[in-house]
Amino acid sequence: MKKSLLFATALMTFGLTANAQTVQNIPNTDPLQLSDKDGWSVISIANPVEPTEENPDPVEKDRTKANDEGVWQFDNMKDGDSATLKINNTQEACYVIYYETASKNDLVTFTMQILNGEDVEWEETVPVVNNGNWSKFQPAMTFIQDPLTTGEKTLKITFNQEEGKTTTVNLRNLVFEAREEITTFSLNTFIEPGDEAGILTVSPLQNYYLENSIVTLSASPKAGYKFVKWGVEGENGEEEMTDKNIELTMTEGFNVVAYFEEVTMANTIPGYIDFNTKILGGGSDETKAVSLDGESYMEGEAVTYLANYRHNNVEEFELNVTKAGAYTIEVPTSTKQEDAHLIFEIFDKEAYTADPTTAVVEYTYDLKGETSGNWQKFLSNTIEGANLTAGSKIMRLTFLENVATKYTINALYIGFGLDGDFGETGGDDEGDDSAVDTIIGQEDIVKAYNLQGMPVSRDTKGMIILSNGTKLVNK
Repeated sequence: MKKSLLFATALMTFGLTANAQTVQNIPNTDPLQLSDKDGWSVISIANPVEPTEENPDPVEKDRTKANDEGVWQFDNMKDGDSATLKINNTQEACYVIYYETASKNDLVTFTMQILNGEDVEWEETVPVVNNGNWSKFQPAMTFIQDPLTTGEKTLKITFNQEEGKTTTVNLRNLVFEAREEITTFSLNTFIEPGDEAGILTVSPLQNYYLENSIVTLSASPKAGYKFVKWGVEGENGEEEMTDKNIELTMTEGFNVVAYFEEVTMANTIPGYIDFNTKILGGGSDETKAVSLDGESYMEGEAVTYLANYRHNNVEEFELNVTKAGAYTIEVPTSTKQEDAHLIFEIFDKEAYTADPTTAVVEYTYDLKGETSGNWQKFLSNTIEGANLTAGSKIMRLTFLENVATKYTINALYIGFGLDGDFGETGGDDEGDDSAVDTIIGQEDIVKAYNLQGMPVSRDTKGMIILSNGTKLVNK
């Protein structure tokens, strides 16, 4: 009985009456006040914390808060929680509703309803992008495309999370902009061959997009795959793009496909590590223009490198060492930290797969990264005398930053050379460019030139020179 009474009391705590709410006019230029204080909004908690013998009087977290600038947001809203606000529509119009969201969770949506009395005059469920930070807000919008009648209404916002257990989204800065009419277009996205191949991120993430608005799409391959291209289809035709990050101007509706391909996971040594073959994916690759030893790298083209590994993050690659010997390892790095390290450990694959905790380390090296002062400014590092036996290996990289214990060190590429051979000679098959394709995972960026400096195809027979300075013989 005691538990039931306490539970009822908890419900009554959030059972404020709508009569006490302050009415806010739309359209509005200042964002709606979202505070649950002073009657601006009423919060209904779907699943209050139930009293227990150990905690007979549980305290719910505040569902709204203001930042240092006094901007209020809905905060700590869980699955099924809702908020209601009283609004007064001062003109019959269509509306663009602007808002900002921040979330660290997937599968989050929230539902907006405009209630005229008990009747639903408008309703839309909108998706929320997981941007990995509760305080990093991203703008988005939704639309009331049929004119909203004038008069007092109730705006109800219900927060949804498919897993039903975690906090949903932080929401702020709701602004209603009146328009005579609204033209929107849809954006449909697909992944080939399927979700197991990669991640497609859309920003802002919306059901529909206002005419001429700009949408950014990003493709990130998962372990064992590489990104190939975008296929963009609209009413005016089809287009292919190869950059991992693209922008679309919504002048029409689009169907967009992100194409990925499987990659051979084992990296042939001597040779360069293909970053598409990373096994764990502890960081998140970046693709930007960089410099190496003070000079522009790859003619200023954007390149992909290992980045965003935090203290104690681990990455793994599979190696196929074709010859035993004392290898030279080249690994340009960048860091802004005082004490960043990259620990190399190489194990026999069979032993490591059986039990990584007991597998004997065949080779290890602690690389202290020199501070370059900029994450895109790389400095060369050469490690001599890495004694490896032939066979299948697992290379484990551990990223450390022992002072601030946060972001650590970036790696531009990792190359293993034996007696000066870094896997620069092509195979015997005509037109074989596999050696080019494995160089630092940049097969869509590396350019080739003949000995006279004229641009040529990468499968041109004979000696060619790549734009990163590597010489290649195609037989």
